[in-house]
Amino acid sequence: MILLDKLYIINSYCALNNTIWDKLQIKRILRLLVKFCANYILPIPLRFSSAKLSAENNCLPIIISLTSFPARINNLWMTIESLLIQTHKPQAIILWLSRRQFPKEFDNLPSKLIEQTNRGLTIRFVDDDIRSYKKFYYAFKEYKDSLVMTLDDDLLLPSYFLSSMYECKKLHPNNVIASFGFKFSWDSTIDYIHYDVSKIHSGDSGNNLFFGSGGGTLFNTSIADKMDDIETIRELCPTADDIYLNALIRICNHSVTFHLCNPLLEIINSNNIKLVDHNGDITNPNSINAKQLKDLIKYLSSKGYDNPFKTNNRIKL
Repeated sequence: MILLDKLYIINSYCALNNTIWDKLQIKRILRLLVKFCANYILPIPLRFSSAKLSAENNCLPIIISLTSFPARINNLWMTIESLLIQTHKPQAIILWLSRRQFPKEFDNLPSKLIEQTNRGLTIRFVDDDIRSYKKFYYAFKEYKDSLVMTLDDDLLLPSYFLSSMYECKKLHPNNVIASFGFKFSWDSTIDYIHYDVSKIHSGDSGNNLFFGSGGGTLFNTSIADKMDDIETIRELCPTADDIYLNALIRICNHSVTFHLCNPLLEIINSNNIKLVDHNGDITNPNSINAKQLKDLIKYLSSKGYDNPFKTNNRIKL
């Protein structure tokens, strides 16, 4: 969709360093305009979209896996529509929902989301509520030896996103392909990660890259072979799925490659809840995130693994 792609390009330009534009507040004005258009103008053409998944030759061997909760469910259809209009379609789009949050299942869902099930969306209800882990846990277990892309429920992808990420994956088949994150090293003086302020760029690869799993992140599900049971995971990192995933891929000797490192368009949700508001910044050694990271390292050490976040380590298998 032309409008969505153009908004993404403008939003990407606003992320570039431009001293003059910053001083004139031009980028700030553009960001506000993009945010307005993405949330109040773009939904109009999206509602009239009839795009659907198909078994044609342009289908990519990628399973899209995501989850949601009541505070965001009404606007989730926009994220789904941005997946349905991709120039190269995914193999499947699976939304995992907990019956604890949606006890009446489809009766609790907005009609637009239900309508999208006729065009390729698959909705799976599960008994337990493992929070953000629903985004990847069930898909990794069920679709082994596949490519799974995880995505947050409040983001919009440009129409070429999947095909571009897949082309990058073919160049780096053993790497996680991610669109956002940061560089880090291990600071032995404080026994914690050190945040590298240098900006990430598309094409950056290495073991010193911490990725976020919600921005259309592409995984080999073979890593599920070393994934712990969900009870252990929730005890160690109850609200930090990114920390667990970053450790898991290193245990499996996978690295990280960044691609399309531009900010995605975000959907505005009222009464929104973000994990970062609860966990705090992972780069803060006194945050809730930090405790979960340290608990995970201690647990992995008890199983004979080196610290996966020491960037000069290659994990012993």
